[in-house]
Amino acid sequence: KYHNHITKSANKIETTMANDPIKIQHTKTGASCTIYPFGAHLTSYQTGSGKELLFLSRDAKLDGSKAIRGGIPLCFPQFGQP
Repeated sequence: KYHNHITKSANKIETTMANDPIKIQHTKTGASCTIYPFGAHLTSYQTGSGKELLFLSRDAKLDGSKAIRGGIPLCFPQFGQP
């Protein structure tokens, strides 16, 4: 299964397999981020100069076997029936 991405012209997005991280890079500034589909988790945000702005535990498991430690979980809460 592949992820389909809609993008603005200023961004470059890779198409990846469902369990692979999604890497997004802004072509003008060079800023980039990495999102893991497992847990919908943002694990990295780097400025155009390469400075990492997010904490990710070195004990984090990125293989889908456990919840990711650190980063930012992207939560879409649902209350009640869909």
